[in-house]
Amino acid sequence: MKKLAILASCCAGAIAHANTATDILSSTFANTGVAVNASTLGVGLDLSKAVYKDYLTVRFNANYLPLSMTAEQVNANLVLNTYGLLLDYQPFAGNFRLSGGLYYNNNSFSGTAKPDQSITLNGVTYQASDFTDYSAKVDFTKFAPYIGIGYGAGAVTSNARKGFFFKTDVGMMYAKPNLSVNAQCASSMTASQCQEFQFDLQEQIKSSQSTLNILSFYPVVNLGLGYRF
Repeated sequence: MKKLAILASCCAGAIAHANTATDILSSTFANTGVAVNASTLGVGLDLSKAVYKDYLTVRFNANYLPLSMTAEQVNANLVLNTYGLLLDYQPFAGNFRLSGGLYYNNNSFSGTAKPDQSITLNGVTYQASDFTDYSAKVDFTKFAPYIGIGYGAGAVTSNARKGFFFKTDVGMMYAKPNLSVNAQCASSMTASQCQEFQFDLQEQIKSSQSTLNILSFYPVVNLGLGYRF
């Protein structure tokens, strides 16, 4: 009987500890949500927390997708990499929401080329033999504001709405692009010819930069699947 009493006491203690652990986990993850996304920002992950009933949610969003292309004379690399802190407002305590926040923008595009024909810089034509090691890179301002609309609350407080959910976003991120280009003069060029070449290259960069500024407004379209705890 004494052994049975000890065994029963141990079992009761284990159950109590298990219940305590369950309560801790439940309170830790209560009113939170997680989602995976595919978007124009790459493949992403959302972590959300309801901060005021079903009206306000804070959301952390991370995205990453590297892409590359190689052709005969061209190597190109595109890296989509962003981290955002967003506030979602559900005005009707439902799925429709207004979103806004700030992204850390690490997106970039880079490429190298070995042209086998002439190019024109600032109105001046140069032969392929006039330069070597032609490379270009476009990066963006690191902090980019975002505004958009969406469907699917990332986290809720009402138990009836917890579980799996579908989400989508349509919005705009503002980040100004910055173009840099490098090209080395061929050894056949004189010092003055090389100086003229570099001047024309910089002038061409300024002209191209004006065109690239159109990309400052980057469209964000997102589809995802998540789970609300």
